[in-house]
Amino acid sequence: MKSSLLITRGLRFTLLLAASACGGSTSQEPAPEEAQQPVPVESQKPPPEDPNTPHEPLLTLNVTLFPAPGVTLDGPVRLAMGWYANPLGREDIYQMSQPLAIVNDEAVFQGSASADFEFRVYQPPPEAAMYPFGKHDITTKCAMGILLAYQDLNGNGKLDTIPIAGEPIDRIVGTSMQWWVSPEAQKYAAYYMEEALPEWDIRKGFNLLELSESNGPVPLSTPIPLQLFAGGPEFDAFVCEGLWLKENPPPADQCGLTLNR
Repeated sequence: MKSSLLITRGLRFTLLLAASACGGSTSQEPAPEEAQQPVPVESQKPPPEDPNTPHEPLLTLNVTLFPAPGVTLDGPVRLAMGWYANPLGREDIYQMSQPLAIVNDEAVFQGSASADFEFRVYQPPPEAAMYPFGKHDITTKCAMGILLAYQDLNGNGKLDTIPIAGEPIDRIVGTSMQWWVSPEAQKYAAYYMEEALPEWDIRKGFNLLELSESNGPVPLSTPIPLQLFAGGPEFDAFVCEGLWLKENPPPADQCGLTLNR
């Protein structure tokens, strides 16, 4: 099942990812309700149109959301994307954090069965997220986009970032880039390139990279599996406004998170 996801952009992370019935009085007992299979829940009202947003997406990603074995989610899950200043090309960064923009979406997933979505991006990343590629002395600037599945705990319809001295506001329950799992696990990231790198088959503009098995670009139509978990500090670090540096780790309570180093 495909669900259209509308995406907008914000310059300092603003990202992502509701029925009652009534009846008349009667002496007859109601018939038992038939059990229904869990399905993705559609947003009840469309977002207002932004006249500055193109009508055609610049990037469409095919995403499959599914709970990990033994995981039961206690509420709906939304999908978003964070833009980062290419953490894979920076040797000084210890963890992935400090998103410089967040793309929000209206689609909602709920249930225990897997569901397919189209995640659409209508704007390139902000200039603040563009950073030198860093590998093999390549200075071409790029930004890294990571898909984030989250639960909107404060109900404001968007993914909130965490102030350095604050606590988690929403709960990240899945990501396309799990840096703490085995090297063999599939990891996907969107890359926006300032210039093409033909020797690596990387084009100018939007690319999709698989960073474990193939360790390189894959077709933009490649299905992206995004497993859902209970969450934890490793997940919430993706929306922390702080930045972990290898040579000077900050206090463990940055963004209210304690990570294993």
